[in-house]
Amino acid sequence: MNEIILTQGQIAAGLFDAADLVLSEHLTVAARVHVMADSADSVQTLVAQWELATAFDAFSAYDAEDTDGLTCAGYMGGVFDGRFTYFTPNRDSNHRESVHGRVLRFDTHGDFRDPGSYAAYDVEAVSQFRTVNYYGAAFDGHFIYFSPQDEGHQYHSRVLRYDTKAEFKNAGSWAVHDLGVIHSHQGIAFDGRFVYFPPGYEGTPGRQEIREDKHSSHVARYDTRGDFNDPASWQSFDSRMISQRATNFDGGAFDGRHIYFVPLSNGVVVRYDTRGDFGDAESWQHYDIDGFKTGGWYVGALFDGRFLYVIAYAHGVIVRYDTHAEFHSRDSWTAYDVNAAGLTPGGFDGGCFDGRYLYFIPWNDSTGRHHCNFLRYDTLGDFQNAKSWISCDAAMTDGIESVGYNGGVFDGRFLYGAPVCNDDEFHGRILRYDTL
Repeated sequence: MNEIILTQGQIAAGLFDAADLVLSEHLTVAARVHVMADSADSVQTLVAQWELATAFDAFSAYDAEDTDGLTCAGYMGGVFDGRFTYFTPNRDSNHRESVHGRVLRFDTHGDFRDPGSYAAYDVEAVSQFRTVNYYGAAFDGHFIYFSPQDEGHQYHSRVLRYDTKAEFKNAGSWAVHDLGVIHSHQGIAFDGRFVYFPPGYEGTPGRQEIREDKHSSHVARYDTRGDFNDPASWQSFDSRMISQRATNFDGGAFDGRHIYFVPLSNGVVVRYDTRGDFGDAESWQHYDIDGFKTGGWYVGALFDGRFLYVIAYAHGVIVRYDTHAEFHSRDSWTAYDVNAAGLTPGGFDGGCFDGRYLYFIPWNDSTGRHHCNFLRYDTLGDFQNAKSWISCDAAMTDGIESVGYNGGVFDGRFLYGAPVCNDDEFHGRILRYDTL
């Protein structure tokens, strides 16, 4: 066997081409990396027979609304477990009472357009608790957790968990833990051990109504090493302890040490140092990004191994933080207005990272209208240079109207937009982009 040893510099410089090899029958490639630095997780391709696409147009669509005899429309984000992508159930229509619990699943080993690759299961009555309307999901290597939002007439805090090693369509594979508060949670984050539920809105005991004038500061955390239904496995922190404006978040992200909570409406990014005591205010910090004068809200964040990107909702100003720099320093933060650059009508809801490119999932513009202008940023380029950005309108893909997505799922190759609604019509038209 011929052995070829390449240095890190040769690999980084791309100085080896497989075309230079003379092969008989078989080729075995082994690669290893010895990381000397203590830093956050990041992604880098060592050996591959493919490369990421530079063009930005490889979209496909499939209407999964009629799956397993269930109406599968209206989803808020999702998650990938290594084989299946799961879409988080929301509502059937703009009527708040139309909340549902129909989880939609796609088998990534199957054909994207084959109905047999899809499955749906209604989790509304898997326990004594009513489990409907969730916002985002996280996978811990075994279980999937769904973040609770509301049940149409009141907020709820019934965290839903699915055992991925058990049968999907079996009530015994699902568990529910009620946090016992009338709050919504918006988004979710996982740090390798703990699952975090960012607070959204707060309801009023005894009143059957959904109001958005009371913001919640109830950050919940679950220790995955503990029993799911043991109260000792759960903790809460009142983020108002660090700022009265530290409320109403939408999404979270982990940089290898800190958990970041994204401000939906109040402009204050909050982060928790996972090396500190969760209940100690000294473990928490906040930074006001309203100084960038976006005048807008934010939903979700992306981390690329160094920078944290806060995603613009109904506007085009993406805010970025250098995690190697001081959190409270204005110099650590920059902003870029993709609308001013003429790239796309801004307004996104979540995103995905493929190891090089950031993808921003289209939602609604500044007028409130839904659109399908996907935005992509090349992390190898200058953040404030229009040449590093590209957009694509995928509103009519494969002859299917594909508008209105909330959050995305990445399976290592494909990005999936979670289908919600095109203005008044809630739908189940999944949009997929091939990154290769």
